[in-house]
Amino acid sequence: MNPPRHVAVEKAPHLVAQPQLYCAGLIVSNVPTHRKLLQENRSGYFVGDKLSLADLTVYDIVKQTRDTFSYDASTNFPEIKTLVEKIESNENIKTYIDGNK
Repeated sequence: MNPPRHVAVEKAPHLVAQPQLYCAGLIVSNVPTHRKLLQENRSGYFVGDKLSLADLTVYDIVKQTRDTFSYDASTNFPEIKTLVEKIESNENIKTYIDGNK
């Protein structure tokens, strides 16, 4: 049985050979939804006014894409960039990240 494939692979199979472009496309295609949620909440977080699992999940995706493919998905999206900066400036998060290096 073949594993399910993302629709982008079906439409542009050449992107599979270029994972940076493929991942960038997946991330960018979802950014409008994430931006809208951040704008509607007005706190700079996805849920409520403090850090949540949703924030950490988006942060992790941006960070992993940046580290793995040298593509910073937050560069052109100010709400996402602000969220990433908030998380990276959080002392508890910094301590955790520094402990895993």
